[in-house]
Amino acid sequence: MKYIKFKHRGFVVFEDTQEHKEIANIIGDEVESAGQVQLGIDRYENPEVICFGESISLGVSANVEGETCDSNMLSLWMNGGY
Repeated sequence: MKYIKFKHRGFVVFEDTQEHKEIANIIGDEVESAGQVQLGIDRYENPEVICFGESISLGVSANVEGETCDSNMLSLWMNGGY
């Protein structure tokens, strides 16, 4: 799966068959980061999220550094805490 993090709209997760640029044009918000996302369930039955890579069509990468990395923020968003 792929994802985009938008400045005002938050995260959008979508199928690999679509281009990041396609989705960004539909949403029409400033892109902060984008890449691929692996979704799963951890041992506590919470969503497990791993964001990585980059969007070639948008020329941006996944934010993989620090506490506000995309993996942590998307996980919070999926659990209703973002």
